[in-house]
Amino acid sequence: MADVRQILATKAFKDAIVLGGHEGLSNTVKTITVAEVPDAADWLRGGEIVCTTGFFVRDSSVSQVQWIESLIQRNAVALAIKTTRFLGDISDAVRVLADTRKFPIIGLPGNSTWPFVIESVMNLINNEQLLLLQRVQDIHQQLTELVLNGSSVRDIGQALANLVNNPVVVEDGRFNLISANIPVQTDGEPDLAVSMNECLLERTDRSFQLSLLNSDYYRRVVAGRSKDTLLQKLPRTKRETVTIPIIASNVVYGFATLVNASGLHSSVDVAAMEHGATAISLKLIRDTVQLDDRRTTELEAIQDLIHGRLHTAALRNTGFIKIDWSTPMVAILIECRFLRPESDIYVVDRPEQVFEKELRKHVRSVFGQCILGYDGNLFTLLVPFSPNARNDMPQKLRITLEPYLQSLHSSLPIRHLRAAVGGIYASPNMLQQSYEDAQKTLEILTALPNLGLIALHQQIGLFRFIHMINDHNQLRSYRDDYLHELLSHDEKNSDSLCDTLYAYLKLGGNVTATAKELFVHPNTVSYRVRKIHGILGNHFDDPEYRTSLLIALNIHMYLNGKEEN
Repeated sequence: MADVRQILATKAFKDAIVLGGHEGLSNTVKTITVAEVPDAADWLRGGEIVCTTGFFVRDSSVSQVQWIESLIQRNAVALAIKTTRFLGDISDAVRVLADTRKFPIIGLPGNSTWPFVIESVMNLINNEQLLLLQRVQDIHQQLTELVLNGSSVRDIGQALANLVNNPVVVEDGRFNLISANIPVQTDGEPDLAVSMNECLLERTDRSFQLSLLNSDYYRRVVAGRSKDTLLQKLPRTKRETVTIPIIASNVVYGFATLVNASGLHSSVDVAAMEHGATAISLKLIRDTVQLDDRRTTELEAIQDLIHGRLHTAALRNTGFIKIDWSTPMVAILIECRFLRPESDIYVVDRPEQVFEKELRKHVRSVFGQCILGYDGNLFTLLVPFSPNARNDMPQKLRITLEPYLQSLHSSLPIRHLRAAVGGIYASPNMLQQSYEDAQKTLEILTALPNLGLIALHQQIGLFRFIHMINDHNQLRSYRDDYLHELLSHDEKNSDSLCDTLYAYLKLGGNVTATAKELFVHPNTVSYRVRKIHGILGNHFDDPEYRTSLLIALNIHMYLNGKEEN
């Protein structure tokens, strides 16, 4: 935008003299007007150079001061006056007012004509506007080309920093840092580079980001998809920042911030940041679409593998072709429900993406290779293994997965997590069977969460057979044949004899081991076993009866789990 100093360089002001208010020569000029009436200030919009002969205030210095003060209050930026026509020299009071309020008063020659003055000023302003539009168009084109060429958000942020010659910070919808860039022009100015780094560190400090996250400004942007610009100063360095929301298709993708570390930024810089915000939103939308496409392709490839289709386009496109398909694989299903952020707020590295990346890296570090894909809450993991290692795989998988899944559970916003390992078969043609085993095991684990975080198909015993029986009335009938009296006792007396009996039978009737399992004294176990004998009778010496009891107890656990879920 043009300022008063530039106006003075035009032809119409060639012989003009600045009579006061020299410190206001940098005031921005938006337009020019002629005022020859006392109430002229009422018609101002701000940013005007006001031209006058001063005829109506020629006789009073006080009137001159009051009139000029009224112009200043309405945000005029300068006064151009033909002093020789009616006023003569301006008074000391007028000069003091001009200097105090940084309001330039320009003396024009008496032969100046208003049409020539107005034309001269408007030509400059229009040329400046044209240059501004061209510059903004160049910026828009440059940033758009970056997106079309597949540049990263960091590349766009760096281009913005170079354009505005100041640090630029790009954050996601929760003010997590995506990119922080300093203009390359500072390479030859060590002091400026240090200053910019200092401001950048202050702006990207997590406590400052959290203050923004809890601000009224953030709530206003999220609630109304407002594209309001936030102007604020950093608390320590006192540098001004300009924050612009990145919003597209009613999604808050994040925020782009100019940190005014150099002490200078213009309206063109703000326009550059606005275009940058648009370019970044396009890039993030493109990344999201590409990620969804990749996930879809990976899931198709996994399904192709499970069903023995080894020569499909999906397998070629995912790079799985490097895997030795003659190697058997075990299928693992992991159900993971996340505490998700709002779907209309973009967050870098969503929990499911972090979970997938970390799990893939960990499993590959142990087994050398794996295939992993996810759809919503369900992750499918295929792990190759040597046929000779088949017997060791159950324990190795548990040791590999269980503690790591627990660590991910504690470090990520996960509501609940469970994993089911399918059957481990030596033949590569049995992957589909392993996958179906994992599905059944996950269903059992859903009904019986007390089985633990991870369940292996080959280690869930009787539950595999119980799960095959769809007629739950038959299951209830079998359970009640053996446990009706004991269940009635527990319900009436708020007792836990069924739990004691299950642990006692599972551990082969070992009282000490049962006490350790239940965290009670061995004498307590012996007392409870005697009560059970009194209710069910002394048939425990019959191994077939003990087996039937254990089956009934397993059925009871299974049915309870089904009813609760």
